[in-house]
Amino acid sequence: MGIDRKAQALANLLEIKEILDGLGMVWWLDGGTLLGAYRDKDFCEDDEDDIDLCTWGTNLDKLDEIEKRAIEMGFEVIHRWDERAAQLAVSKTDLKIDLFFNEVKGDNAWALLRGSGDPIPVVIPLHFYQELKTINFLGTKFLIPKDTEDYLSLKYGEWEKKVHRYEYSCYENDDNKVVRRDFEWR
Repeated sequence: MGIDRKAQALANLLEIKEILDGLGMVWWLDGGTLLGAYRDKDFCEDDEDDIDLCTWGTNLDKLDEIEKRAIEMGFEVIHRWDERAAQLAVSKTDLKIDLFFNEVKGDNAWALLRGSGDPIPVVIPLHFYQELKTINFLGTKFLIPKDTEDYLSLKYGEWEKKVHRYEYSCYENDDNKVVRRDFEWR
């Protein structure tokens, strides 16, 4: 019998939480992790292997320490981008956690989705990330955007409707409504 993937995902999340909280960082659940926590009170089905977290680019000075502590806890670094809109992706037991370091431009917060091609900007009105609230997710308190339903509507459209992850692409504006390929971030 294999591991309970959702239980292991929660254990991994709690270890990363320990690191980020220990460094005094403000960070929050985002993407599919936020969607599952808010809508399903659990990880979205088949999405426990891709946890999404956000923080501010002002925490970039802590990136080395986050990576060091994660490795000490048995995580493997999948990728790390240190430049603007930095990102760290770590994995344990084949379950990945992405930490996005959001930058600010005008009234927007932005991060980059990185895959095999050019980075793709994800742009969120700043107010969604400036005001956070606490949610109890699987027995632990986490921060999430205060206007959660408005945020989820902006990002996903009909967020109440469950869509299997294989029917969704975070790189496409039809699915991820906050992808803004025309955003000037360079």
